[in-house]
Amino acid sequence: MQTRISGGHFYLNDWSVLEVEGSDGLDFLNRQTTNSLDEVSQGRAVLTTKLNRGGQVVAFFYVFSIADKLYLLVPKVGAEETIADLTKFIIMDDVTLKGPLSQVACLYTGLIAKESLDDVEAAVLIDFYGDEGVLVLEPQNSRGPKLVAEELELLRVLNGYPNWEEVVQRKKLINDTRLNEVAMNYKKGCFLGQETAAKIQNNRGAAYFPVLIEIDKPLISSTESTIMIDGQKRGEILEIFQYEKKNYLSVSLHREYRVERSRLSIEIDGSKYQGVVQYFPYFKAKSAKEKSRELFELGAEAFQNEKNDEAISLLETALRFDPENTEAYESLGVIHGRLGAYEKAIELMNELERIDPLSVMAHTNKSLYFMKLGKIEEAEAEKSQATLKSFEMYGKIAEDKSQKETLKKQKENDLLSRTKMFQQVLEIDARDEIANYGMADVSFYWGKYEEAIQYLEVVLEENPKYSNAYTLLGKSYEALGKKEKAREVYSAGVNIAKSRGDLMPANEMQSRLLQLGN
Repeated sequence: MQTRISGGHFYLNDWSVLEVEGSDGLDFLNRQTTNSLDEVSQGRAVLTTKLNRGGQVVAFFYVFSIADKLYLLVPKVGAEETIADLTKFIIMDDVTLKGPLSQVACLYTGLIAKESLDDVEAAVLIDFYGDEGVLVLEPQNSRGPKLVAEELELLRVLNGYPNWEEVVQRKKLINDTRLNEVAMNYKKGCFLGQETAAKIQNNRGAAYFPVLIEIDKPLISSTESTIMIDGQKRGEILEIFQYEKKNYLSVSLHREYRVERSRLSIEIDGSKYQGVVQYFPYFKAKSAKEKSRELFELGAEAFQNEKNDEAISLLETALRFDPENTEAYESLGVIHGRLGAYEKAIELMNELERIDPLSVMAHTNKSLYFMKLGKIEEAEAEKSQATLKSFEMYGKIAEDKSQKETLKKQKENDLLSRTKMFQQVLEIDARDEIANYGMADVSFYWGKYEEAIQYLEVVLEENPKYSNAYTLLGKSYEALGKKEKAREVYSAGVNIAKSRGDLMPANEMQSRLLQLGN
C-alpha cells in the first residue's frame, strides 16, 4: 500500500481544524476527554473522545499543538456538535473554541513523513488510522505525490477505525468500538462517562466488539445485515470490502466467537460463508522501525524465492525506514555478493560494522568478497578481524549467560517458596483449586508433566470452567508427546473460554491447535 510505504500527502478535506484559546485549554480538554493528553506538549497529536454520562461517544478528535497554539482536528460532519458539546462544560475555565478555521490539515505518510519531519516547520507526529504520519497546517510545497482519498479510507477500514456515523450517530458505548483501544486511558483522572465505561471494561469487556473476518467468497449485501451463527444473531456488519483479492467484513462480533484465527461458519441474508477471525489492526507495523522489520521479512522471503530485484528493493526501503537495521544490511550485502557486485557488498558490510561493531559476519563476508576480488591481504585482514570479534562476542555471550543464570536462580528460589505455600494449603484442603493450579504450574516448570496433569485434573473437577487450567493441561500433554490428547483438551478449553469471554486463554489455545495441525 503506497500510503504506508512510499507515502505521499493527503489533504484532510473531510476534517475540520478548531483552535482552542485560553490558558486552561489543555487542562480542560484533559479533564473532559478519555485519553491522556500528556504527549501533546511533546509534539504528538493525540486521539481522544468525549463521552456522555452513559459512556456513549458523542465526539472524537485529535488534539495537537503547533507554534504554541492548541488545535483540534475533528471530522467535518461533527465539528459543530463537538464545539457545542465541549462549550456546555466551560464554566470557570479560561477556554474558547474557535472555528472551523480556514486552514486545511495535510497528512504526510510513509517514507515521505519520516524523511520530511526534521525539515518541515510547524509539524506534529500523528497516529492516523493506525499508521505513523506527520500533520501540518496549510503546507507550502507539499511533499511527495498527492494520494487519493480512497487509499486513506482503505487504511481506515483495514485497521478498524470507526467513522463518525457508525459511532456518534448510533450512540455507541466506547467499549463497543475500537476507540476503546486507541483513544481511551482508564488510568487517567475522572471524566464524564468513565464510571460506566470502567464498569463494563472490568466486567469481561464489551459483549460485541469489532473484528475482521476474511470470508471465502464475495458478499453482496448491506452493512445493515446481521451475522447468524447456529441460527442465532451473533454479529452486525460494519464494513464490506476487498483487499489484495481477498474478501473481508468488519464485524461487531459477540465475545464467544472473537477468538483470533478461529474458523466460523456464518450465515448472512440466507447465504452461507466460511470465515476466519482476525483482530484489528490489519497492519501491525506502524512505526518506522516496525515497518523496517516488516519490509526486511518480505525482502528475505523474496530472496529465498530467488526474486533478487524485488528483495533488493524491499531491503533498501527497509533501510530508509530504519538505517540501523543490521539484518537488512547483512541480507542486502549477501544478495549483492551472490550477484557478483563485490564492491557494493563490501560497502554494505562496512555500514553493518559501523552500526554493529561486534558483527562477526561483517568481517567474514568482507573476507570472502575481497578474496573474490583477488585482494588477498585485505581478505586475510578481515578474516583476522572476524576471529577477534568472535572472541569478543563469546565474552559478551558469557556475560549475558551469567546474568541469565542469576535471574534463573532467583526465579527458582521464588518457585521453591511458592511450592511450600501451596503444599501448606493442600495439607488443609487437598481439593483447593488455586493451590492445585499453583502446584501444576510449578511442576510444569520443572518438567514434571505427569504431576502437573494430576494437579490439573483436580482443578477441573472442582471448576470445569477454569480456562487457564485447560491451557496448561494441553501444554503438559504436548510436552509428553500426546498430541491427540492435547488437541482434545485445547478444543474443549477454547469452547469453555469463549463461553466465559476469556479471550486471552482462548486465543492461546486456538493458536496451539493450529500449530498442532487442527
